[in-house]
Amino acid sequence: MLALLAALLQEAPVIDRAELLTGGAFRPRHWAPLEVGIRSTVGGESDLVVRTDVGFSIVRRLALSPGRSETVVPVLALYLDAPLEIELRREGRTLARYRRRSLGRGISQSERLIGAGGPAPDERTVVFSYDPKRTRLEWLEGVDAVVGTAPEGYSAMGGIVASDLSDALRKIDSRGPFFSRWFDPVDADLHRLAPRGAWIETKKRSAALGSVLYVFAALVVMGWLARRRPSWSWAGAAGLAGGGTLLFLAAYPRGSLSVTRQGCEFEGARVETYFVKRARDGTAEVSFPCLVKPIFPSPLDASQERFELHVSEDASRVIGMRLAAGDSRIFAGIVAGGEARIRCRREGERIVFSGQARGAGAVDGSRVARFGDVDGSASAVGQEGPPPEDEAVRYFSAKLMAGAAYAYGWRADGGAGVRAADMAEDRARPTLLLSPIR
Repeated sequence: MLALLAALLQEAPVIDRAELLTGGAFRPRHWAPLEVGIRSTVGGESDLVVRTDVGFSIVRRLALSPGRSETVVPVLALYLDAPLEIELRREGRTLARYRRRSLGRGISQSERLIGAGGPAPDERTVVFSYDPKRTRLEWLEGVDAVVGTAPEGYSAMGGIVASDLSDALRKIDSRGPFFSRWFDPVDADLHRLAPRGAWIETKKRSAALGSVLYVFAALVVMGWLARRRPSWSWAGAAGLAGGGTLLFLAAYPRGSLSVTRQGCEFEGARVETYFVKRARDGTAEVSFPCLVKPIFPSPLDASQERFELHVSEDASRVIGMRLAAGDSRIFAGIVAGGEARIRCRREGERIVFSGQARGAGAVDGSRVARFGDVDGSASAVGQEGPPPEDEAVRYFSAKLMAGAAYAYGWRADGGAGVRAADMAEDRARPTLLLSPIR
């Protein structure tokens, strides 16, 4: 009786606050930090589910305690007038809801969003002073400039670091309308890099090898039986069929999900692009070692695709993503990198390449230099000619390099670093290295 009375006296949790920490503003199709305040009389783990005008939901696991809790969730919207809906969920049951007609003030390409102190100089500019203990690189991808210090990789991704507010305004105006090298959630060009073919590569190889070995073994055994024990031919055929089937099932990869990683490194930041594919119809649950942004081929797909993106400090997990046989889904993440692995400079008419890379080359306007495999340094005179034919070089150089003067190369890489219950194949293409020509 006392337990029932105590349960009745407990108030349901309340979501009483949801504030964009970038001054209440956001730039469509870029991550922004949303701080959510919750009042609760009881503790326990719950899921905070955030929805905007994109089809997928963003979910963060919370460990609530009695009293007031606040948490920051990365949010994403497609359009300036995106709505906001938040749900607090525990074991499939909704504990609290929060809705409003607008996520925040949507910032257009010609408007300015600056991390600084002080009032905004005009109505076209939003100034915010959010200064957490740990600023995620992705939270600033829609920000034009930061006064003071910014996370590693912010400048490489096109962000401006300024000494004061007037310096920030001057640099933004000289650059022109907002230019971002972060990935847009709608990008048909990136889908052209998806692996071709419906077969998973490891299954293709194992099927081919198993078939060749089986046929060879069958010819040897049946030939021997035909000569030595003709009466055993039927038994031998049945044994070969059963044994071959058991052997094939034991060696054949049973999963139907494949993940291929295409990495790209440049000064101060690294891009991780994951292509997720299924060999048969079904849903997928995939974990990634960074915060990833789903990349769709069209705005319609971005608004209608239904799944949950569970986020934590340094990882994300996709749950309930529906895939037809042969379909691909793409996820891209940006993480802080380090020093550039390759460098390139001009010395008169020659272009000097230094570092360690395979298939290295450089594009300087309409002139192209090819160095081949380099371990140390190499130089060449650029010749008039077409840029590299490789699709990855064309895509990432256009996306990440501010001008048409850059060097490129490849290095071998390890596994994709993802986890999935139905995984059949986890592989990585060579990582593309990019660097501007100084």
